[in-house]
Amino acid sequence: MSNGEIIFNDFSVGTSKVYFGYGPDGATELVGPLKQMLNYAQSQGAERITLKGRYATEGGAMLGTGSVDNVKQNFSFSFPTTREGLKGFLKGLEK
Repeated sequence: MSNGEIIFNDFSVGTSKVYFGYGPDGATELVGPLKQMLNYAQSQGAERITLKGRYATEGGAMLGTGSVDNVKQNFSFSFPTTREGLKGFLKGLEK
């Protein structure tokens, strides 16, 4: 953590539906793990979370960019360590 920001590097975004052939679609699948990440960041005193990585599957690329053509594309997303910040981040993925 640096200057109130916790950074998670080498973060991959994919969906179980693509990896395993079943599971939830879209950002719904990310809610549980991201809530745990939010709780951890808050417990460490972080004010912002930054996720850096790349889209691992076509489903992950669709979530982040709206196109399956962006698999393996790098990304960096930041949001405040609040429930509202997490909700805003997830809403941005749904667009």
